[in-house]
Amino acid sequence: MADRIIHIAGEPIRVGVLGRQLCAFCGYALQSRNVRHLSFIGPAPKMGFSTWKVGALVEVREGGASHVGVLGEDPVPNGGCWESALAEAVAEEAVGNG
Repeated sequence: MADRIIHIAGEPIRVGVLGRQLCAFCGYALQSRNVRHLSFIGPAPKMGFSTWKVGALVEVREGGASHVGVLGEDPVPNGGCWESALAEAVAEEAVGNG
């Protein structure tokens, strides 16, 4: 993986004690948790684990992840997982129109 890459948080899911949240574009696992191993001060989050807002732009780097915006609300930053697929689509369109 590059030094950092930005993903788009998809809908979190939970099956039994396992919770996951994947990138809505490429499927990268932003989180994968066994909720049995988590504890909270105060009430537990709805899914049993903390999640990113759906559509959050999440910068993943060695050692952690951080929120850098929300798709549709903030400018889309460079360094996203979608960039190579977008470049391919633009190139294919150019060939098809040329």
